[in-house]
Amino acid sequence: CVVVALACQGVGQEVQRLRELDDEFIEGLAEWQMDELQSYYIENNPAANKGRLVFTVRLIERSTRCLLPYRMRVYAESLRSAPAYGDIVVLSGSVRVPSCARNPGGFDSRAFLMRKGIHYTMYVSGDDVRSVAHGMLNPLRQLVIFPVQRYCARVIREKLARPYSALLLGLTVGQRGDIPKEIRTVFSDAGIIHILAVSGLHVGILSFFLLMLLRSLRMRFETAIATTCSFIILYALLVDLRAPVIRATMMSIFIMFGLLTQRRILLVNIIACSAVLMLIFRPYDIFDPGFQLSYAATFAIVVFHKHIIDCFPRWMCSQRLVRNFFVLPLAVSLSAQLGTAPIVAFHFFRCSLIAPLSNVIMVPFVFFVIPVGFMMIGGNLFHPVIAKVFAGASWFFLHCIIQLSKFFASIPYGALWVRRPGMGFFVLYYVTMICFMFTRGRRRIVAVFMLSLIALNVIVYVRLWNAFHPRMCIHFLDVGQGDAIVVEFPDREVAVIDGGKRNSFADYGERVLLPFLHSKGIRKLHTVVVSHPDVDHYGGLVSLLDKMEVGCLLVNGEHKVSTLYRTLLETAEKKDVPVFSIHRGQVVWIGTTPLYVLHPPYLPYQHNLSSNERSIVLKCGYGATSFLLTGDYTNHFMTIPSRCLASQVLKFPHHGARLADVRGFLNDVKPQISVISVGEGNPFGHPDPLNILLLKLLRSSLYRTDTQGAVSIFTDGRRIFVKTAIQ
Repeated sequence: CVVVALACQGVGQEVQRLRELDDEFIEGLAEWQMDELQSYYIENNPAANKGRLVFTVRLIERSTRCLLPYRMRVYAESLRSAPAYGDIVVLSGSVRVPSCARNPGGFDSRAFLMRKGIHYTMYVSGDDVRSVAHGMLNPLRQLVIFPVQRYCARVIREKLARPYSALLLGLTVGQRGDIPKEIRTVFSDAGIIHILAVSGLHVGILSFFLLMLLRSLRMRFETAIATTCSFIILYALLVDLRAPVIRATMMSIFIMFGLLTQRRILLVNIIACSAVLMLIFRPYDIFDPGFQLSYAATFAIVVFHKHIIDCFPRWMCSQRLVRNFFVLPLAVSLSAQLGTAPIVAFHFFRCSLIAPLSNVIMVPFVFFVIPVGFMMIGGNLFHPVIAKVFAGASWFFLHCIIQLSKFFASIPYGALWVRRPGMGFFVLYYVTMICFMFTRGRRRIVAVFMLSLIALNVIVYVRLWNAFHPRMCIHFLDVGQGDAIVVEFPDREVAVIDGGKRNSFADYGERVLLPFLHSKGIRKLHTVVVSHPDVDHYGGLVSLLDKMEVGCLLVNGEHKVSTLYRTLLETAEKKDVPVFSIHRGQVVWIGTTPLYVLHPPYLPYQHNLSSNERSIVLKCGYGATSFLLTGDYTNHFMTIPSRCLASQVLKFPHHGARLADVRGFLNDVKPQISVISVGEGNPFGHPDPLNILLLKLLRSSLYRTDTQGAVSIFTDGRRIFVKTAIQ
């Protein structure tokens, strides 16, 4: 209660302070953007991440030359000269407010950066960054932290080839930007993704080896304790004071102080004290997944591991080797997984069944590779040959970690995608754990039995409610200047119509579609439809076909020769997904619901028409409600019979572009609700002002993905409800 109260109070005060400052800042923002002499102070060491140079700046007020209380994250690429910490630079670019979560299950960039004290972003390239002076520097960061970071990165990259160097950089100094995506995916599937983020595990390993090393050198116990504490504080600064590292550092200092004073150490009290201290100074951390997972795992290990050990057979616990090298590590790993499972499911929609076993086997390798990696870095100060010896040992441990992670990731059903749990699930889950851990014998059986009955009743009543109150849901996802629609039919079948674009910068299948489907607990798609072969409609579907089970793929029959479209069809063939061409007059049954194809007609000379003109137009409905999904249909050359168009909900064609006969089209449809899927600040000027005016004259409620994010429409067959991601 104290922790939550402190966090809420701190967050409220911070939000109020930012609101008071925000009015004054926004008033002059446009003027500052136009001022070519506006300067910024770089307050951190620029770091490379995915081909970009990323750094944080603070705006310098022009008259007083003081730093304003706002930070801005700058993403720079193709720079002729890289800026450095302490530089005063002139930036040319537009200041943006970070994007919030624009789709259900999406990443909330605004909240993530706000927790780091960053309120704005800017993208620059080429000559948009120019250093003009040098500002005041923090001596500790300038003389110690940043040089050590650069030295560690240089030595590791020189002594090890990729991906081993990138992996060791992430394990030792927390620089994860160069770790290949394939490695991240394998580690996630194996349930050991947490070892890539510097956390309590890394701090604990480092402090243990430091203390043992100093004691083996016959250093006095008090001096060894003080030296170890100093080193782990320096290490926390070295990895940018992440929440799990701060927690582990404070706990290590408390524990060592207890050892020094020979007082009894109560780990639960130490965990609580570290949480209170963190939230006093950084209240936003209570919403940080790293903070939540770190404290949940630590608390679960301390409280639950002994009770889990009691569940093992007595003969296993009585044998010292079996207890110390199998029972205890498995109990600790299982405690951490049980404590964090609902939080992982809430944030990442994953449940790893293989994680307890994989962590027992993988953590010992991490236990050795971290100190060996630091020995390699330290040995290079004396002689390169010493560093080379430790580099070979590091390569061996890293190679074992990668190969074992691939093995665990290949185990079927080792990790499952799950629906985002609600608050009721959290309460029931943790109450069940507490009852199981703190009751014994007959009471434990009775408690678990009663809670299981409650859970089964909830599941049955929810399913009965859904069975007797079916509804249809259509989600128009925000994929920028493109289309992506997910339709949930009353009988729980799901269809996806278009999937946004895919290029070297973004894959909306990976970024938007898959997280949304995973957050809904959707594992199988009945049908996927490509309205027409334009990349902003089918690009994201390549990842969808590759990662999910799909019943069939429907296309308009156009023979597109682009490489990416061929990749889509080849992926479908590789995954044994049948591909069908559809045209006007056909009916596609999704479970018990018909999907009527209104366009394009079957014409042998279709190749003379534009791709947009051949776009698939679908109509579906439930009860008295109907939906018209139009793709990029333009009605320039071919029209749809007017008697087929009338619908309550219209997905406006071609991102709101002007049609050949927009008045006639809208008079035929007469939509009560209209949705325009359009990109924010797109270069085409979509949507056309005439379309918006005509929709207003028709009194059609208009929703746009560029201003409101994803638009979800629900109907029970009589009433229609609308929910947007951005309120």
